[in-house]
Amino acid sequence: MIKSKTNIDYLLLLSILIVLVFPLFPPIFGNNSFHIIPISLILSGVIFLKNYKYFSISKDFIKVCVFFFITFLLLLLSLINDIFNLPETGFSDFLGIVKPVYFLIFFLVGHIALNNSFNTIKTLCLFFDIVIILSFILAISEVFFIDHFKRILYILFKREEKLVILDKATGWFGVTYYFAYFSLLTFYYILFKLSKSKNIKDWFLLIFAFFTVILTQSRTVIISLLIGLMILPFLKISRKNSFIKLFYIFLFSIIFILLFYYSEIIKENFKYAYVGILRTIENGTEIGNQGSLAIRFDQIIWSWNTNFYKIIGFGLGRGVPLESIYAQYIYRYGIVYLIIYLFLFLYFFIISTRLAIKLQENLKDYAFFSGFGVFYLTSPISLFASSSHEMPKIAFCFFICSAVVFKMYHKNFK
Repeated sequence: MIKSKTNIDYLLLLSILIVLVFPLFPPIFGNNSFHIIPISLILSGVIFLKNYKYFSISKDFIKVCVFFFITFLLLLLSLINDIFNLPETGFSDFLGIVKPVYFLIFFLVGHIALNNSFNTIKTLCLFFDIVIILSFILAISEVFFIDHFKRILYILFKREEKLVILDKATGWFGVTYYFAYFSLLTFYYILFKLSKSKNIKDWFLLIFAFFTVILTQSRTVIISLLIGLMILPFLKISRKNSFIKLFYIFLFSIIFILLFYYSEIIKENFKYAYVGILRTIENGTEIGNQGSLAIRFDQIIWSWNTNFYKIIGFGLGRGVPLESIYAQYIYRYGIVYLIIYLFLFLYFFIISTRLAIKLQENLKDYAFFSGFGVFYLTSPISLFASSSHEMPKIAFCFFICSAVVFKMYHKNFK
């Protein structure tokens, strides 16, 4: 019997929730989240076994497979280069090159999920609604009630020895950049949802998502958020949306008032983000000295100068602090791959926007595709801090949702 398209795919919903909230166990695994990979692969296998009859190989899907295969080959070449040049290359380095394989598997999950008899977009929107609430509660607990919850937080998610993140929200990921990047997606989604629904529940969700991003104090992602909001009214998805324009004026008026009247209070409570962003905006002082932006720029320059091949990768960079997507991809894959990857963000922004405009009469479709559109557009800024989209928890959600965007576009426009 064919199920109604209004049904929620609870297997998909629970799978993404489980991967997201599964403990990191920092006392055991430290800063690593490798144990999330087998969990996400097992859940991917369960989803595939349940929905394998919906799987079909198209030309478009073959193109995706080719892309991930090329990614694997480039990593393999970098590993071979490490083997000849670095005698300490070990088994963990071999495991590092399988990353494109499980990314492709996650993409396959989204591809299959969209083909089954459930409403995948509605399921993912429900996931975002739930996660916004849970993430806000966790962020508040971390920042304002850490003394009450530190015992459980240090066991499950937060690294006790890393004092710099003590007063910052790291959420389900143990790292401020990751939590901020993921929460940025939920913010854009709920903003567009609110622009259509205009109900009180979505107002609260928007406030929750916004403050979750702020509580991470991730300066790069906050700058990305501000830039995203600045360009928002000028995008095609917003042109006939009067709410977006009014929200734009309202938000920046509030920000101006807060900075003008309460700058000292904000500086006192959010000093890390406030000072760093202010220096960058005013005169770039931080870039020239010892700030995190300066470190990221130095890493990019080091990657470029160290990679003698330029076009392809020079090594995996194990043990080398390559946080930015730009530094990491230049060193591991080469400049050509980095440029292609950045164009892929632009491509997904374009197809998401086209879907949002075409399906704008449906609240959840419009919110999902518009939110992802702006998220893709601002990701090259957000990922300057870290390759957050590759963190296993985020990657599981990111590639599933990207597959849905990709598949929906080819269903509607091809």
